[in-house]
Amino acid sequence: MTPDQPPPPDTDTTGHQPYPSGVLARIVAIHFPEKIVGVAEQGLLRVNGSALALDTGETFGGVSTGATGRLVGSQIFTVLTSGIVVYGQPQQGDACFMACTDGYTVLRGHQDVGGDMEGIVWDPVYSSANGVSGLSFAGGGFFVVQYGSANLDSACAVSFDGENFSEIGNIYAGIPDIDPPHTSLVPGTVAFNGRSYAAAAWFFGTPNYPNVIQIDDFNMAWASSSEGTGWSVGYTPDEMSEPGANPYAIGGSIYTSIAGGNGLFVAAGTSRTTFQTTFPVPGTGGEEFSQYVYPTAAAVVSSDGNSWSAVNLPGATEASYAELGGGYYSSSDSVSSSVAFIRTGSGGYFVMSATGFSRSGAAPIEPASWCWKGSGSSWQLIKQASDFSLGGSLSAVAQNLSGTKIVQI
Repeated sequence: MTPDQPPPPDTDTTGHQPYPSGVLARIVAIHFPEKIVGVAEQGLLRVNGSALALDTGETFGGVSTGATGRLVGSQIFTVLTSGIVVYGQPQQGDACFMACTDGYTVLRGHQDVGGDMEGIVWDPVYSSANGVSGLSFAGGGFFVVQYGSANLDSACAVSFDGENFSEIGNIYAGIPDIDPPHTSLVPGTVAFNGRSYAAAAWFFGTPNYPNVIQIDDFNMAWASSSEGTGWSVGYTPDEMSEPGANPYAIGGSIYTSIAGGNGLFVAAGTSRTTFQTTFPVPGTGGEEFSQYVYPTAAAVVSSDGNSWSAVNLPGATEASYAELGGGYYSSSDSVSSSVAFIRTGSGGYFVMSATGFSRSGAAPIEPASWCWKGSGSSWQLIKQASDFSLGGSLSAVAQNLSGTKIVQI
């Protein structure tokens, strides 16, 4: 067949499956592995308008998250996006990427079989009417968590084959509607720790507790599941209880709040400190009692997704509050932003980002941000800045990026 001749009848020229036998004849030498071999990873941190590879120092403009994986051939891909992208091999399907770039549509990325084998084809596989708030690969399934139509409503869908999604409802059902006009829920992502599933979110109700007049984070909600479809829920009952949460938003809509690995779940959260004070009430001789709750950035850790404990992150600005007189006060706090699990062979480690600030009287606030790596119970500070730049989203990409084909979507 010369270049100016049309292809034979029934030959697919669109680059999409299924392919007729004429195209399959060109790819008979491809080996389809039964199990995708894992790739050693490093953390990818969003810093202002770019993404920074934490180990190698490479930067990528206009990127929020990335993911690395091998599809049907020997080529390893690293996909970078301004939205969110994840990679995995579902229980009942081929390895693929899933991405969300517009906050509503989930795209499946698979190898351009029948093309040059160097590209990825992106097909829409799921659409959310109210907006996607979390996208993750966990325990053999892709989970799409979505905003609900009501304040405390949310929805979740899962795909165990990488192509078809099943609705599993509101995994946070059961959180109390404490103050209906104001109560709200921001559902977070789903993770897998090797044994079970867990999800983390934040919710807000005003007022949840008497006399609390200042708080800089939100209550945390969580859900756990043994198989990924039926869920039990828990939550922080009031502002003075731990843990708190304040996850980082990508593009204002997609949140990364929990990661799983090494038998643990780690959520981006906070511990809380309550400061009590009294004010004189002019003309009465009496006093008014008030409480201020300030957070400290923490890794919120669980082994089963049901019981959680907050581990303060070393070097983060600690919660404080003090009256200075004359209507002035000083305060400081910090909140964790994002968390990811980084795989290194059969094991791995977590990375976490956070922001914080301190203020004194009428002086300008003093911002700060940090990034850590750790096991969950112990953490090492690896980066810090005197601005909010390091408080961005975290994801995982290949340790050896030069050995992968980089694709942006």
